[in-house]
Amino acid sequence: MEKLIMLLAFISISNLAYSANMDCSKKANTLEIVSCHQSRYVEADKKLNSVYSAAMKNIDENQKKALKQSQLAWLKFRDSNFTFVIEMNKDSGSFANVAISEFKATFVEKRVAELKDLFVGPSGQAPDWVK
Repeated sequence: MEKLIMLLAFISISNLAYSANMDCSKKANTLEIVSCHQSRYVEADKKLNSVYSAAMKNIDENQKKALKQSQLAWLKFRDSNFTFVIEMNKDSGSFANVAISEFKATFVEKRVAELKDLFVGPSGQAPDWVK
């Protein structure tokens, strides 16, 4: 159990650089770090909704159906992962909130990147509606 918690901690620390917008590692205390990661999560969630909405306005009907199925499956996967991370860190003291909030933010940021990558065409460029 401790090895898994340490692994999650390592993943959390190594992923701090993933967010281009916020470096939560420079915050002064645990509460500020958690708040920073929660802000990252909110921003990533907004971006995810923005990319998804833009895609649904710009792709054909078959692609819309496939994207919707994919996103619903991903949401279920996300929620399952969040539950697992919370369970694994429930006895970790104040570090648990840091690990959980960082995991959530990074998880959603990665989905945003995945969706954006899906819309890169043969030219290697994403359409203008993918911002």
